[in-house]
Amino acid sequence: MENVNVENLKSPASHAAAKPASEPARDVSSTGGPQECPQLPYQFEMARRQEPLALLYKRSPNLAWVGDDAVAGTGNQSLSDPLHTAVRVAGVDIPVGVHRAVGGDSDDPVPGELLSAALAACLESTIRVIANRLNVGLTFLEVTTRAEVDVRGTLRLSRDVPIGFQKITVNVDIAVVDGVSPALMSALLKAAETSCVVMQTLRQPPEIDLNISRSDEEGSISDAL
Repeated sequence: MENVNVENLKSPASHAAAKPASEPARDVSSTGGPQECPQLPYQFEMARRQEPLALLYKRSPNLAWVGDDAVAGTGNQSLSDPLHTAVRVAGVDIPVGVHRAVGGDSDDPVPGELLSAALAACLESTIRVIANRLNVGLTFLEVTTRAEVDVRGTLRLSRDVPIGFQKITVNVDIAVVDGVSPALMSALLKAAETSCVVMQTLRQPPEIDLNISRSDEEGSISDAL
């Protein structure tokens, strides 16, 4: 079996230097003559983008700390409606509903679906990034996720039922160009799995710092509840 060193992901510049995207690769066909091999679109794009960041973060590790924010709140939503709200992410308002299993209508994405979406999107994009770093051409990629929960827990119907998702299933359907070895495919998928931030967060959840404050009628903030 071919040995694939995933550590090469950390230093892709040598690959980019060997085969710059602006110069088509050369190959010797079965007829014996050299022929042009078209480069993959965006070949070495992630190496070009990530290599300067890697150097920066090595020099200044504190700059590697980033935060992703979301705000769910009143906005234009009426607080008299218990079934609909919205969450703002990167300047985009996403409508959010309540699952019919707990009395809602499921007419907008529910929080559990957004969690599933975050996992699917994170893993799919991580596969794309690492495939680009390994110069693996993708011809098809689809990641589906399903999170399952016994709602008796959140409805407080049984103390024996935990509150939270009890099972999450992830399916990856992937196809690549001809010539990619099984060892390279295995390295790609393993690297993506271990590098997917959302998946690793779900597997090793961090502590959650919950801060609660209350605004009185005059708008001042009282002590935390």
